[in-house]
Parts: sequence; C-alpha cells; structure tokens
Amino acid sequence: ENTVIFFFSDHGMEFPRSKQFLYEGGIRVPLIVAGPGVPVNQARKDLVSGIDISATTLALAGIRIPDHMQGMDMFAANFHRDYVVSARDRCDFTIDRIRSITTDRYKYIRNFMTDKAYMQSNYRDDWPAMLLLKEMYKNGELNEVQSHFVRDERPAEEFYDLWEDPHETNNLVHSWKREHAVEL
Repeated sequence: ENTVIFFFSDHGMEFPRSKQFLYEGGIRVPLIVAGPGVPVNQARKDLVSGIDISATTLALAGIRIPDHMQGMDMFAANFHRDYVVSARDRCDFTIDRIRSITTDRYKYIRNFMTDKAYMQSNYRDDWPAMLLLKEMYKNGELNEVQSHFVRDERPAEEFYDLWEDPHETNNLVHSWKREHAVEL
C-alpha cells in the first residue's frame, strides 16, 4: 500500500555501439514504475532522464522537490522534456569525453577526444563479438557502416534523425537539407 517500485536496467548489451556509448543502445533503457500514485497500465514514449527518478521518488513520498534539483516529477501534470543530456567520461579504464543531446526526433553527439578510437582497449576486448569485429575489419570484410566504429578516428560531431535513421548510421552534420541545419 505504501511502496513504489522502480525497475530499470543497465544498457549492457554486448554490441559495440551500445554499452558505454551515447547511441540509442547505450542510453535508452527500460523503466517500469508501479505502486500507489502511479498511473496503471500506461506506456509512455516521452523523454525521461535518469535524473527524474530521484525527483519523482521525492514527489511520490510527498516531499517537495528542491529548487536546485534538475530532475522533475515524471508523473506531474506539467512534466515535459524537450531534450535529454547524456555524457560519457571514464568507463572502466578507458578515458573519453562524449556529450549528447537527444530530442524526440534528433540526436547530436559531440566527441571531444577524436584522436581516441571508439574501440579503446577495455574489459570487452576478449569478448567473442569484439574479437570477430576487429578481425573482420582487419581483413576488409566489413562494409562502410560496419567498419565506421572500428576505425582509429572518429568525427568531432555526429547528428542523426532518429525517425528516419533509428540505427544512427547516417551522420547529418554536413547535410544540405535546411531542416537538418536548423535543428543542428
């Protein structure tokens, strides 16, 4: 009667562009909330950030959300996010700096350490999928999209239309379309 359960997960897929990166596979995780004060049998598709969980728990407990908190009560009538900010810095023993802004439709990624390969040495190096990917790249067996993530360099900026390109493979940073330039 007085317990609210938040069920969410890590983004631990063994795919190269998932865990530890700011593509959809690395930042979009399941979230299920159940208990008193929580709408029943509803699925939402709006943008929610991990920082909203703490604010929501305070609100559900009847505690005022402090003004200095960036999180918002996701069950409030006026809840709305135009975008979600994501970041990657240090993961295990890899050093990196990536930031992203995700809206309902678009994602902008800023890679600050373009001299570092996406596939920096890390704990996943001996995973069979990673070994196979690196071997296939070395042997020239990957197409342009597949080999992008295995190269030694990466672009400073990436921009994707998530509606048209949900797998984030067509970087629109240099798109000639006005709508992309305006959104960027």
